[in-house]
Amino acid sequence: MIKKLNHCRLCVSKKYKPLFSKNEYDICKCLNCGFIFLDFKPGKSFFTDYYSEEFFNDIGVKHAYSNYENESKTLKKSFLLRIDVLSKYKATGSLLDVGCATGTFLECAQSSWKTSGIDISNYAIQVARKKGLETFVGEIKNSPYIKRKFDVVTLWDTIEHVSNPKETLSEINKIMPLGGILGITTGDVGSLFSRFSGNCWHLYNIPQHLSFFDKNSIAKLMKETGFEIKEILYLPLNLTLDYVLFRFITFYKLVIFQPIYKLLKNHNLLNLELNINLYDIMFVVAEKKGTV
Repeated sequence: MIKKLNHCRLCVSKKYKPLFSKNEYDICKCLNCGFIFLDFKPGKSFFTDYYSEEFFNDIGVKHAYSNYENESKTLKKSFLLRIDVLSKYKATGSLLDVGCATGTFLECAQSSWKTSGIDISNYAIQVARKKGLETFVGEIKNSPYIKRKFDVVTLWDTIEHVSNPKETLSEINKIMPLGGILGITTGDVGSLFSRFSGNCWHLYNIPQHLSFFDKNSIAKLMKETGFEIKEILYLPLNLTLDYVLFRFITFYKLVIFQPIYKLLKNHNLLNLELNINLYDIMFVVAEKKGTV
């Protein structure tokens, strides 16, 4: 039984309408603020169960990664582009990566900032700690980080996963000094590619994605949580052919192609690196301007 949220995930209005259903979940639009969200209220166990080892080493059920650590080398190229942008605003100091997974971004960032990471996945944090990275498993409000200040906070493909985006950014605001820099990536549901794809958009990834932002809704969220947007960019992503094919086959349930995928993978023919930009993932850079 899917537990309904019964209100807008952003403005809490109870006036909303379903746009379409996917995997028995309703994707809805708020009639008050226009925000698009999943009408689903996940319990605590959902997050710990969903983001288990199987999320990072997926067999084709969670539309995630066939092997996250194998993607690390390619992912680092994308992260280095983001570091170049963040460094324009805050080149030194302390950094907290929220939703740090196994610490791939932290490995890249530690040459510029004193880094820490946090993630809900116990498996991911154990892998990160084996790399010698300072990390915590759980939520910010229950972490030792609430007693510290971070000059830079990042959320790479994370804000769409959290149950309450406003609460999450309000907590982050409290652990940043005025002038602190926030970096976020998330899908742009208002993008041309999203509108062209319709209900089949690859970021309607259910049930892991709970929120679907556009430029207006992300700006509203930032303003309400004490941040001012400095710029929104659409940077390319470096991905392996392995990741792209695996996501395509599992997301669209093209089981007929799984034997071909496995054959290519077994012969190490999927390591080709791709540079992709569909201009449907926003990189938002914001500055803390006040408290909430």
